[in-house]
Amino acid sequence: MSDSTESIEEIYSETRTEVSLEEFTERVQEKHDKMGGLVDIESAALLIQQEVEDDTVKNITDISLSDGTIHVIGKITGKYELKTFDRSDDKDDDNSDTKSDDEDQNQEDTQNNDEEDENKSTGKVLNIELTDETDSIKTTFWNKKAIELDENFTVGETVRVEAKPRENYGDLELNASGIEKEENISIDVDVGESKPISELTTKDKSITTKGIILSKSDINTFDRNDGSQGKVGNIILGNGTADIHATLWGDATQLLNEYDINDTIKVENVDVENDEGRKNININSASNITEISEEIEYDPNTAISTVEIGDQVSLHGQITNIEDPNEFDNGESSGVVQNIEIKDAKGDKIRVALWGDKILGPNPNIEEIILINAEIKEGWQDNTEANVGGYKSATYTPPKSEPTINSSIGGQSAETPDSEDSKEETGEPPNESNSSEETTDAKNTDQEPTSSLEEESDEISNQDGREVTHSPDDDIIEISGVVIDKGDTLTIDTPNDKVVVHPPDNDSRNLGESITVRGIQTEDNEIDAHEIF
Repeated sequence: MSDSTESIEEIYSETRTEVSLEEFTERVQEKHDKMGGLVDIESAALLIQQEVEDDTVKNITDISLSDGTIHVIGKITGKYELKTFDRSDDKDDDNSDTKSDDEDQNQEDTQNNDEEDENKSTGKVLNIELTDETDSIKTTFWNKKAIELDENFTVGETVRVEAKPRENYGDLELNASGIEKEENISIDVDVGESKPISELTTKDKSITTKGIILSKSDINTFDRNDGSQGKVGNIILGNGTADIHATLWGDATQLLNEYDINDTIKVENVDVENDEGRKNININSASNITEISEEIEYDPNTAISTVEIGDQVSLHGQITNIEDPNEFDNGESSGVVQNIEIKDAKGDKIRVALWGDKILGPNPNIEEIILINAEIKEGWQDNTEANVGGYKSATYTPPKSEPTINSSIGGQSAETPDSEDSKEETGEPPNESNSSEETTDAKNTDQEPTSSLEEESDEISNQDGREVTHSPDDDIIEISGVVIDKGDTLTIDTPNDKVVVHPPDNDSRNLGESITVRGIQTEDNEIDAHEIF
């Protein structure tokens, strides 16, 4: 074998390419001849090496499912936790991006060099977000490569990744077989820069955002398929004029005990998803959350005059009328509701029904309120009404609000009793009231509360406006649990079992939400829900 042939073969062995040795050698000879002896065979081979390696380097935006093994040069903009999984288990129930339905094939593709691991009962997996100047893509590493990545690579480094494209739950991802640092290549991508909530889209991956905590839930537990117990909770973050719901999983739920309403936090390395038309972020690790000292203001700017039935909006206004909370029990449903009225900066008013734990109480010392994710419905006397009662919704009192309200029982207006002049200034007739004369106080009459609860004897008017007729012989049951799966139906984890629920039309729930369901049990032990709260 000649020295030139040995040089070509040696350089080829170090080349990342799917080009055969024969084709590689032919291209080296052509390059050498074309340059008229200006370079020797070894130099020509190095030039061809660069050319064929560049053939397999792809911009992320150009990757397709039909590609074979490719190379991507990008910056690590997000890095998840290294996870351990049981090879015999189904996919993880903790929504933590650890496994997928095609996991077995993924590992087969990447474990050729991990033969000593094949008999182990557990495996390792780690995901990163890889970003170049065209796009970003989730990239998965398994076993030894996952451990190497966890120990030797950090967010912000530029790397070359060898991988095959795959489809996972409808998204294009990379299944990686190799990674190395590229210290001489610059990728113009910002890492760790906070993105305003108002600018977040469902395409955002491994982003950083910050906000003020507007609402938080209790920590709920649920049973996984493997018998272990998971934890889930929710918060709502606000920044500027926008807000976003966040679901916390596992040890991230400790945030709910450590931080309070009005604390400001930075959330890093999280994905934005579409949750039935609204944006949601999943927080899988406490390490993704940091308290910050920055002062953040939140003030939604939706005008009351622009809202329409079916909208879900956040509204800010002064409380102009408030009634005592009213407990109700009509035989089919029970609970508590409180009616208020708010006026925005333009002077427009809207009636508001607060349900369950969203009520303000009999004597709330607040002057203004923000309704978060209020659902606009047709309410009392066919007027537009804002409803706050679902787990995605909340009430928030701005810190600048001063305690000036001294409400009394029976629906006294939050305006002072002798405010006839102020009514004239807003264009209202002096003798018209928006309190007890216009509404019904269930505390003082035999009627039900006035917030769309005018049920007939054999009909249930659900909170979403859907009327469900049933036989008086049907038994209404009530169960409580945590939502662990959703789609056309809900699956809730109750103290006794997992139960499938058929929700009312247009009813929207979050994973991890703690709900109570009232309805009829079907023959297959599922629940046809008339009401969920």
